[in-house]
Amino acid sequence: MKPSHLRLVIVLLGVPVIGFHLALKQHPDAAAVGELRNAFKRPGEWQGKLAPDFELDMLDGSRFKLADHIGREVVVLNFFATWCGPCKAEMPELGRFQAQRQGQPFLLIGIDAEEKLELVQAFVRDLPVAFPVGIDATGFLQKSFGVDSYPTTILIGSDGRIQLYQSGVIMNADVAFASFVDSNLERIRGGQGLSKDAYVAALKSERYPTPAGKADEPKLGVRARQIAAGMDCPCGCSDTLQKCACNTARKAKAKLASLPLEGRDDADVKRELNREFCMKGMQ
Repeated sequence: MKPSHLRLVIVLLGVPVIGFHLALKQHPDAAAVGELRNAFKRPGEWQGKLAPDFELDMLDGSRFKLADHIGREVVVLNFFATWCGPCKAEMPELGRFQAQRQGQPFLLIGIDAEEKLELVQAFVRDLPVAFPVGIDATGFLQKSFGVDSYPTTILIGSDGRIQLYQSGVIMNADVAFASFVDSNLERIRGGQGLSKDAYVAALKSERYPTPAGKADEPKLGVRARQIAAGMDCPCGCSDTLQKCACNTARKAKAKLASLPLEGRDDADVKRELNREFCMKGMQ
């Protein structure tokens, strides 16, 4: 299947998916609608862009630098979080595809979203995760690639450009990747991959989508601050909701700021917040 045809299939499949997520909320707010709209248009904004260069420390002690692999391998980046159910669900399928391509110029890299080393190590060991993993400790890589939901998977071709940008679980890696991977592997084997020098030079003139502005910290009343201070952040980190500054925490605090608290106990409010974010695949 040609890439252009595959993109059309993704678009057609995306329409009912968006409708399903909106249906989960009886009265979806403007922020939720906008979030889904942005996720729907993001692939079109990024496909065809040169992948931003980066370096990442891996769990095995090595250091990955994208520029060293451009034009020599097809590179797939999988952004995930240990608390994300869909991320966990797709790991065996991604591992299967990686194993199937063993010995070929194909590389799949997992990039965890700002979590503690011990938590990620346990996740990789217990699942297990069958491909190299590093931690985006500062969130810089997520911002560089416009990632704000998990899982997000990005395929970089032999020309150094993003050929697939998918937010959401990958159920069948053959369908998601194969048409891209096979054609790019053929070009790499034929010596047609972009050179490192050409890639670095081209990056100087590349322009990337403007990231959405960082939302202001929601203003919480005294009671809401007490609840946030006594609740673990739904993102799965070791911080409380009050202290955490991740996207999940900001959304949860915004929701908390809008909730009527009179007559409700803290545990009930916390359960509502956790149910909300669990529905969005945040747990």
